[in-house]
Amino acid sequence: LFTACILAALKFIFPEHNVLSWDVFGYYLYLPAKFIYHDPYLLHQEWLNEIVSKYESTATLYQINQHPETGNWIIKYSMGMSVLYAPFFFIAHWLAPILGYQQDGFSAIYSACIEFGMFFFSVMGLYYFLKLLHHFTEKKIALIAFVLIVFATNYVQLSVQYSLLTHVPLFSLYAILIYHTVKWHESFSVRLLYIICICCGLITLIRPNELVCVFIPLLWRINQAGHFKQMIKESMKLPIASIVAFTLFLFPFFLQMYYWKCGTGSWLYYSYQNPGEGFDFLSPYTYQFLFSFRKGWLIYTPLAIVAIISLIEVYRKQRYIFLSIVITIVISVYIVSSWSCWWYAGGSYSQRAILSVYPLLGIGLSFGLQFLFNRFGKAALIPFAGMLLLNLFQAWQFQQDILDHERMTFAYYKKIFLRSKRPTDADKYLLVNRSAD
Repeated sequence: LFTACILAALKFIFPEHNVLSWDVFGYYLYLPAKFIYHDPYLLHQEWLNEIVSKYESTATLYQINQHPETGNWIIKYSMGMSVLYAPFFFIAHWLAPILGYQQDGFSAIYSACIEFGMFFFSVMGLYYFLKLLHHFTEKKIALIAFVLIVFATNYVQLSVQYSLLTHVPLFSLYAILIYHTVKWHESFSVRLLYIICICCGLITLIRPNELVCVFIPLLWRINQAGHFKQMIKESMKLPIASIVAFTLFLFPFFLQMYYWKCGTGSWLYYSYQNPGEGFDFLSPYTYQFLFSFRKGWLIYTPLAIVAIISLIEVYRKQRYIFLSIVITIVISVYIVSSWSCWWYAGGSYSQRAILSVYPLLGIGLSFGLQFLFNRFGKAALIPFAGMLLLNLFQAWQFQQDILDHERMTFAYYKKIFLRSKRPTDADKYLLVNRSAD
C-alpha cells in the first residue's frame, strides 16, 4: 500500500497526457470500434478520422493496415490489452452520460476509468510479486528486493508515465502466474491450474512472443527427482480438468483468430505490415539491446546485472527452479532483442520490452541479497541505494527530455550525467535525427 501511494503520488506529479494515443490507441481500438461504432473492420472511417482529429490520438494510422483481398482494415496489435481495458471501458461508457461526457469512447471519462483500472491491476500485480518474494526469502530481504525492483529499475518510469502500455500489465500477470505456479507444484490443485492457464493465455494474447511464459509452469521443478512424473500422473488422474485447463489457455487465441478469420478469410494473419518492421532472428541485436548507450538495458538498469549474477545463488540453493527461470529469461531476451527497432522507439527509459520477466529476476535478486547480507551485513545496502537514486534521477532526466528518448550516445551521456539541465552544446553528440517522415 505504501508503494502504491508513492506511485500514485508520482502519477499526480507527472501526469500522463492523452493516454489513449499512439500504440495505446491501437490496443484500445477494438472496444470503441466494436461496441460504439459497430465497425470492427473500420470500413467507415469518418468516425475514426473525426476522433483522431479531435483528440490528436496519433500522427498517422500506423496501428491498422488494409487487407488487400477483403478491403477490411485490420488492427495490427492483438486484442489482449482490450480484454484488460474492457471492464473499465464499460464502466466509463455507463458513466459518460451521467457525468456529462460524450459517449464517443475517447472523452476524458474513458481515459480516467481505464487509467485507474490499469493502476489497480498494477497494484494487484505488486501484491502477488511481494507474496512471491516472501515465499523464497525472509521478510526483510523480500521487502528490499521488492523496493529495488520497483524503484531501481524502469518499472517506476513505465508505471508512472506509460501505464497503459503492455509492459506493466505483463509484469503483473507474470507475478500472478509465477506465484500460482509455485503453489500448484506443491498441491496440484485444479483451481490453481485454471488460474495458470488463464494467465498464460492472456499473456500471449497481449503479446504473442510472450508465449515463452509457458516454460514457467512446464519446467518448474523439472529437474527435481520424480516431480515431472508426478505432474503427469496428477494430470492423468483428472482428464476432464486437464481438457478444461487447455481450453482456458486456448480460448484467448480463438478470439483473436476469429477476428482475423472474419476480417481476412484466414485463421492466421501477420498484421505487422509496416515496412522495415519485424524480427531478425538470424541476426539479433542482443549486444546493442544489453550494452548500447542508445537504450542498453544493462547500462540504464545496472540492478539487472546483480539480479542475473544472483541466479548463481538460485542454482546453489534451489536448483529445481533454476532451469525454468533461466530458460524463460534467455529466450525472452533473444526474442525482444531480435526486433528490428530494438530500442523500441522513444517510449521508455531503458528497455521496456523486457519488463515482463522482472518477477523472475526479483527471485534471483532476493537470493543474491541474502548472500550479500550474510557476508557484509547492512553495508551491502550502500551500492543498491546508489542504484536506486541514480535510476530515479535518470528517469526524471528522461521525463524532462535531458536524457534523450532515442538518440543517446556515450559522448552525450557523459555530458548530461547527473545534470539537471541539457548543456547548450550537448546536442551535437547525439545520433543523427532521423525523423519518421
